[in-house]
Amino acid sequence: MMISPAGPKLPPVLEFIQTRQKFCQLALDVVAPTKIADGDESQCFMNAYRGSSAHQCTMCSGWLATPLQRGTAFQFTQHWWNFDQNAYRYIDHSPAIEENAVYILDQDLAQFTLVHNDRLTSCVARSLVLEQGQFFAIETIESSYQFKPLDDLSTETLFEPYLLR
Repeated sequence: MMISPAGPKLPPVLEFIQTRQKFCQLALDVVAPTKIADGDESQCFMNAYRGSSAHQCTMCSGWLATPLQRGTAFQFTQHWWNFDQNAYRYIDHSPAIEENAVYILDQDLAQFTLVHNDRLTSCVARSLVLEQGQFFAIETIESSYQFKPLDDLSTETLFEPYLLR
């Protein structure tokens, strides 16, 4: 069975939150980090790790939601950033984040990586696309991309290719 929320059509970010929240213990939330952009491109985990060490911040995980150029589809890319407890604000050290990206806090991802760190080959889950009410994982196969329909948005499913058995 494919995932398709029942009821009236929701905006893509709310549809994602509603669907993903069913698999999370911690509440998902939309947040607005201050973009510092002093890290390395495509290295969000390491940027957040260095930010936590250098600035005594907590690492946060979640998603960047961005509309795709093809119709009403949205992409959800797993991402890492920081929370500065002293200033009580989120900060992102990663550069080249799209201006219209919506940050969705999903700390179940961070908890999962802590618990399963010794079995993960990546601390960044696979990206997702939401198109016409269906979620797809973006799979890289021989330097091209394929969309794989997902039955659920559980954390295990999102990290499945990177979890050693």
